[in-house]
Amino acid sequence: MVETYPLLAFGLGACFAPLLRHRWAAAGLGLGLLFFAWLNLFQTWQMKKGVIWSERGNAAFYLETFGTLQPTWHSMVAFDTKERQPRDTTTLQAAGLLFREGFESAGLPHRSTEQVFQGQGTLLPPDGDYTLSDQIALDTAQPGDWLRISLRAYMPAADRIWNRDLGIILFAELRNADGRRKKRRLMRPTSYIGNSHYSIWQAGTPDQWGEAAFFFRLPRGFEPDWQLRLYLRNPAGQRVYLDEVRVERYVPKN
Repeated sequence: MVETYPLLAFGLGACFAPLLRHRWAAAGLGLGLLFFAWLNLFQTWQMKKGVIWSERGNAAFYLETFGTLQPTWHSMVAFDTKERQPRDTTTLQAAGLLFREGFESAGLPHRSTEQVFQGQGTLLPPDGDYTLSDQIALDTAQPGDWLRISLRAYMPAADRIWNRDLGIILFAELRNADGRRKKRRLMRPTSYIGNSHYSIWQAGTPDQWGEAAFFFRLPRGFEPDWQLRLYLRNPAGQRVYLDEVRVERYVPKN
């Protein structure tokens, strides 16, 4: 858009001209220009260091990375889910386990015993979509409660995918009694394995188990007859083992 700058300069000049006639307005204008010049340079540095990704950002991710010098777990999850996470989880208390799948039943499709985090079985998801659960009851929950959705993942080195966007995706979808989708969030589990720097560019470290988790807030208007659906999408047929899928309810401490 650089070629449009000469045309935009006319409008900018027309805006500046009346402001410069007043000392206080001119001072405010100067401070504003200095701030935005600094912000431009600082965010250019953030982009270079991998703290932000301007083309793929969202409001939650921008707020989490504004003025920061390095990525955090909060910014990484906000990048995926487009939702800010609780700032201090010590202010929350567990209020019950709503769902758990450890893939222990021998009759489960796509079950594997090659790599197991806990118990005897694990899931080796197929290509395309795979439903973990269609009807997770939320009848004890209230609007504003948090659902902590987590799983364990293992990515063999021989099957490593370097492009984060091609990795397996976990979807959490909230539906009302009529089956209409009211909210959906997603995350890419393998990118959290061994990612101690919380880089949004990393696709994960192979040959080790890691936890991927995020908080999903129940919105205003939530009703107890609504249900949660969990499903996976494997666009590139990534070979990855998943175990211990959990949905836990959290509420503020009294």
